[in-house]
Amino acid sequence: MKQKFLYSITAISLFTSCGHDHDHDHDGHHNHDHDNHHGHGQHSDDEGLDPIVITQYNKLTELFMEHPPLIQGKSSKFIIHLTRLVDFKPIRSGQLEVKIIPKTGKEVLVKSEMPARKGVYTPSVIPNFAGKAKMEISLFGKDINSTHSIPDVFVYKTEQEIESTPETEENSNEIVFLKEQQWEIEYATVPVIVKPMAKTVSATGILRLPKSNVVKLTSPIEGTVAWTESKKFLEIGSKVKEGDQLFLIKPNTGWNSGLSKLKEQYLLARLELEKLEDLLEKEAVAQKRVEEARIKMNTLAHALSRMGIRNPDGSTDSIIARINSPRDGLISLININPGERVKEGDVLAVIINSENMILEASIPNSRVAQIKETADATFRIGGDEMVYRISDLGGKPISEEPVPSKDTNFSKFVFQFPNKDGKFDTGTPVVVKITDLPKDKCVVIPEASVMEDQGRKMIYVQTAGETVEKRYPYLGDSDGEWTEVISGVNLDERIVTKGTSMIRLASLGEMEMGHGHAH
Repeated sequence: MKQKFLYSITAISLFTSCGHDHDHDHDGHHNHDHDNHHGHGQHSDDEGLDPIVITQYNKLTELFMEHPPLIQGKSSKFIIHLTRLVDFKPIRSGQLEVKIIPKTGKEVLVKSEMPARKGVYTPSVIPNFAGKAKMEISLFGKDINSTHSIPDVFVYKTEQEIESTPETEENSNEIVFLKEQQWEIEYATVPVIVKPMAKTVSATGILRLPKSNVVKLTSPIEGTVAWTESKKFLEIGSKVKEGDQLFLIKPNTGWNSGLSKLKEQYLLARLELEKLEDLLEKEAVAQKRVEEARIKMNTLAHALSRMGIRNPDGSTDSIIARINSPRDGLISLININPGERVKEGDVLAVIINSENMILEASIPNSRVAQIKETADATFRIGGDEMVYRISDLGGKPISEEPVPSKDTNFSKFVFQFPNKDGKFDTGTPVVVKITDLPKDKCVVIPEASVMEDQGRKMIYVQTAGETVEKRYPYLGDSDGEWTEVISGVNLDERIVTKGTSMIRLASLGEMEMGHGHAH
């Protein structure tokens, strides 16, 4: 008579939302012990006995293990699958120890020096005792050491002691997805977690540079432009440093004539000031006259400076205006070519510095009241699944209050964040979620794990090592990165975040099953 066995685990369903206590651990150490639903009974060395199936996670590895019921003095073959949680790929090397520890008496220890094949160890264990025990599965590798503890293990004295377990109802939403299938694709799961969640409002946004990070270089004089020797290959995209000499401008004849007149006025003003300062020492003139003369001279000196004359007292016979970069940055625009004539005030080039970026998010005025106090924002670029959080990037809101637009029925929320690696480009349109101050702790799953299925929100839950269940949870708010779950998942479960398209194919019978489990 065929028997079915599983270790009993109590799971508490989530029929509560934020602000309620959930009495669960979240360190990644959970047992998921499940009955066999997909033909694993063929691995048992005991004819007519289905294996015990255990799925367990710690911080480093996933253990998916099958073995027949343990009987004193009888060999039991274990099929142990070990997966790295860092990339969900199989363990390829390392010594494995299976240790069965009775409450009293000597422990049983079996070692496997290497996996039988990638990810799979197949040790055989002969218990020398009967009764309650605990089991430890330990991996010792070059770059990873991991131990899984199974606290409640029972070794039967004889096969006749094994009691039958009622058949469980088949779940039509369960999908068989073998380890060999998971290991061959980009696959990942994450645990359901509890964290503070904030109310969010969707917005459209654009990334731009702060206005202070855009500098226009203008010509101080009329003349002919030339490239400097050090920057003769200056192009859009060229990097420049503060103080780099970028352009030379040779003044035209008319400009030289005007410069000579201005220089003459400056020299006369300087002489006048010197004369008045001598009279002031003799108390022969009022202080006000001296100040007026000084202001006139300084104004003329400033005018000469704007025309490229840094030393008004020097010669102006061969003046060439030298245009230097006022800051570090990147040339984003060049308006002129060597040899071209320019007028005073013409824009020669634009230098941008993208070490900081602005996110400008717009929402309808009718929805502004939904945000009581701006705390954070997330954004996503086009069809990219990657979600960026302003606070994670080291940024913050520039203003907690929205900026109303005079011409439209929209208001803007503005955020600033570092962009030292130049990852983000100005002018990029983004999809934004603006977040309010976080509310009480909530049960959440990654937003990337939520899909649409005939108009309903759907997720895949990995209920066992090789079993995935399609579910339709009741969801709450989303902040662009995390989605609140009102009900439909358990805190000890894991949600599939990568590989969902292949699971769907497997559910339709369209995915090649590979070599399966010919252990």
